[in-house]
Amino acid sequence: MDLEVELEKRDIVVLEMTEENLKMTGYGFIEDLYDHFTGKNRITEEKQSLYNQLSTDQEIKTRAKEIALVLGYTVSQMERALIKNKLKNEWLVNFDYETKVQNVIKAIKSSPKRLVGVKEKAIRRNEALEKTLRDDAIWIVNRKLGR
Repeated sequence: MDLEVELEKRDIVVLEMTEENLKMTGYGFIEDLYDHFTGKNRITEEKQSLYNQLSTDQEIKTRAKEIALVLGYTVSQMERALIKNKLKNEWLVNFDYETKVQNVIKAIKSSPKRLVGVKEKAIRRNEALEKTLRDDAIWIVNRKLGR
């Protein structure tokens, strides 16, 4: 959903929480509102070329057509919302998971202290060093992705 479009439709927004959910107050909504009203998510000149590139992405166009009616958006509003969401996570646009895993493996191998730790773990697990290296690298990449 596009926060900008949703806010334009409303005169008032009420955020209601129960005691059980106070530890996650707003679920990021308050931060998103702050970013919206301070202009953090504005499409700047630096992001304009990436925005233009994403606006020709067939996957985005197809997805927008699929979900626009469900959310009550026009197809162009939905495309813009999907593009803005990708821009918010710009570092993921051309993200190559396997390359990141390989880079972490190289980093572990280049650090004698870290490599010794992985070797010890491989011995404890009774598995090949390369498997343990890859498992650790995958774990690190997934943590960076918030998984």
